[in-house]
Amino acid sequence: MSEILKNEINLISKIFKENEPPNVVAVGKTGHFVTVLLETGNSGACFIDPEMEGDIKVPHNKNEILNAIKAANMALNAERSLGIALINAYSLWWFDKTDFWKNKQIYFGEEYDPMAIIKPKDKDIVAQVGYITPYIKYWVENAGKVIVLEKNLKDDYDKRITIAESIKDLAEADILIATGASLLYHSTEELLDTCKNAKLRGIIGPSCTMFPDPFFKAGADFVGGAKPKDPPQSFLAHLLEGRPINWFQRIYEKIIFFRTGLSPDIINL
Repeated sequence: MSEILKNEINLISKIFKENEPPNVVAVGKTGHFVTVLLETGNSGACFIDPEMEGDIKVPHNKNEILNAIKAANMALNAERSLGIALINAYSLWWFDKTDFWKNKQIYFGEEYDPMAIIKPKDKDIVAQVGYITPYIKYWVENAGKVIVLEKNLKDDYDKRITIAESIKDLAEADILIATGASLLYHSTEELLDTCKNAKLRGIIGPSCTMFPDPFFKAGADFVGGAKPKDPPQSFLAHLLEGRPINWFQRIYEKIIFFRTGLSPDIINL
């Protein structure tokens, strides 16, 4: 069980208890993601492993939605992806409904992508969980050593990296960057704990667009997510057509949440 997801589910459950949540109008698989659209236009996404089994279907009332959300912390199947995507969608709904955006250390846009704000030194060891090509290229060109943990590593990977066989191989990292897919595998806490001596630890990706405090409590310094910027009708069309992942960059705006006391201006001090 993931303690982060447990806390996220508790936060959403409390909101549901005290408010009437919007309905889910569509769910679907888009590339390697499960995506969710609410009637308010808010949406969420979560990585899904192509080998995962299970049904992705629309929950139709508050109880069904809550049960689907709770599945995020249950068996490793497609329903877990759906549960995490729902947490993302309802978190964004709540952020829009309240003054959340004004009261947190939040930054919007590509200029706050980790590659734009993190300046590794030539002796730094960077641990990257998830083979994201632009990040790998940036780390190997600027850091002293790059260790990569990737479940489905392809043969054309950059040979300058060091391949990790397990999370334990990341313990020497000075900087940890993990994708939100770690939530799906319930490994986020283990990653943060293994790299507890790192000077900077971040979790990024559409899968972790949710309340940041549970991540901070677990040891993360920042959380990078995605906020849809396209009109709901356009997003729904993409979702139902099962478009590939490259359209994410066109309809999502990157957001980053920093723990108290940290910001892009002091991240490298």
